[in-house]
Amino acid sequence: MRMGRMAVGQFARPQSIRPSTGEAGAPAATATSSRVVRRLRSGNESARIDLRFAATGELVVVTISSETTQPLSSHTIGRVLQTYVETSSTPVIVRTPAITREEAVNFHRNGFATKSVLRLLTCDLTHDSPDLTSGIVVPRGTARLRRGRSRDLHPCVNVDRWAFGPENSFDALDLRAALDATDRSRLRVAVLGHGGHGGPGAIVGFAVTGRDGTRGYLQRLAVDPGAAGSGIGSALVTDALRWCRARGVRRAVVNTESDNVRALRLYRRLGFVDLALDLLLLERCD
Repeated sequence: MRMGRMAVGQFARPQSIRPSTGEAGAPAATATSSRVVRRLRSGNESARIDLRFAATGELVVVTISSETTQPLSSHTIGRVLQTYVETSSTPVIVRTPAITREEAVNFHRNGFATKSVLRLLTCDLTHDSPDLTSGIVVPRGTARLRRGRSRDLHPCVNVDRWAFGPENSFDALDLRAALDATDRSRLRVAVLGHGGHGGPGAIVGFAVTGRDGTRGYLQRLAVDPGAAGSGIGSALVTDALRWCRARGVRRAVVNTESDNVRALRLYRRLGFVDLALDLLLLERCD
């Protein structure tokens, strides 16, 4: 069951992971075993470039985004492509995070195509919601919610792959980046009582929730398809909204694919309403 698709840093805010600052015009890098995050300055613009490498060391995915709320110019996007993509000896997939249609214009001019259209929804937490005050409880014996730990990341990656498929799933680095994308965040997991993939104690769902000031973000939500219909998705969303409200959040935001009817129905039932703004995920293959 795909309960939502949340992309890291997708809400028109400065991106994480926060790289160190280099000299003007020169990239600065923060490295992991398979990811390097760099910054490219061009005039008054600053582009964040997320480079993903295969186990062989080959560059395979590049994600380009603006480090401000201003769209990147066609010139700056072209510079990034020339520096990191056109010089590669192997094909490289180039992507954007979820961006507005205004931001997408200059990416389209550089050969990007729309991969997904995302609906953006928001939930007002300044009033008492019946769904939050009465609560939604997972049926006894099905699963329980608990705080996520570092050792839970890889089981969550498996759930994400079952829910979203191999092409759209998060890996452990993506989940860590989602947790780092806001000033405060948490991982919440649903632990199995019976059914689904694995036996009792297995993780069958998770939610990454973040907060920046009075704005909350449901960054990622996934439920094992084997546990579909058991109320786990509703419980995770309700739990996330309670966490946000307890920390002074006035409005929570989520997005999902425009054709993900089940997720949209869930969010709307729990108090989310559609915004006129939608978001795009773009991709360019060389």
